Amino acid sequence: MRKKTQDIEDLTLDVLNSIPKPWPDYITLLVFLAIEHNERFLQRYESLVGKHNKIEKYKGNGKGHVNATIGMHVKGLTGRTVTSKGNPAKSRLSVVILSWADKSICDIMSSVLSCYCD
Repeated sequence: MRKKTQDIEDLTLDVLNSIPKPWPDYITLLVFLAIEHNERFLQRYESLVGKHNKIEKYKGNGKGHVNATIGMHVKGLTGRTVTSKGNPAKSRLSVVILSWADKSICDIMSSVLSCYCD
């Protein structure tokens, strides 16, 4: 039997498989950045958000549900534990823009993701 969030888990697993191991502690951030910078992943993500926006339970907050579920699956699939809660996201998917202070993080991750972050 398929899990209710199997489609989100499938996307999460595909993204994780695209990121070289060993995964750093900030793997969840890398997953969201990889989704942002890969057109195929981004299309799947946006489709999932649209699908979940239509579900009454989420009342138009499909993005929040999908983001939280991706985070949950990253934790489960990587065996990570939550080290802190309530930190602001550093991903456009959460409507947060990288600041100049975050530029060094972006420089480090750009080599992994082959993305351009400015």
